[in-house]
Amino acid sequence: DKKNPAAIAGLGLMYKLGQGVPKNEKKAFELFKQAADMEDVDGHLHLANQYFDGLGTKRDYRMAIRFYSLAAKQGHVLAMYQLGVMHATGVGTSRNCELAVGLFKNVAERGSWSKLYCCVDLCSTAECGQAV
Repeated sequence: DKKNPAAIAGLGLMYKLGQGVPKNEKKAFELFKQAADMEDVDGHLHLANQYFDGLGTKRDYRMAIRFYSLAAKQGHVLAMYQLGVMHATGVGTSRNCELAVGLFKNVAERGSWSKLYCCVDLCSTAECGQAV
């Protein structure tokens, strides 16, 4: 259905993984973009992943942050986690452990997690240690 963003994002995932259709990262990117343009939270997340990994498009951390942020604002926990990792490690953005801790805290509060790799492991400097 061309009007169902969740179905479009799901089809994109099928193309990304090559499940039931030939693997095609460019087609997956286009479908994720279409779903994201319709404000689909999974479309935002998967499009961010494509930009982050450079799959079906040129790697672009700025765009990855943009779409992870959109998904996070809609409550997507994996987007919050990935943003936390990016801010904790300084990948694609300035390193900001205080923001990373806030994101990881939000992730931890939203579910039951057996193991959460938090910025205690990712931020080892004294400055980041104070943020924890």
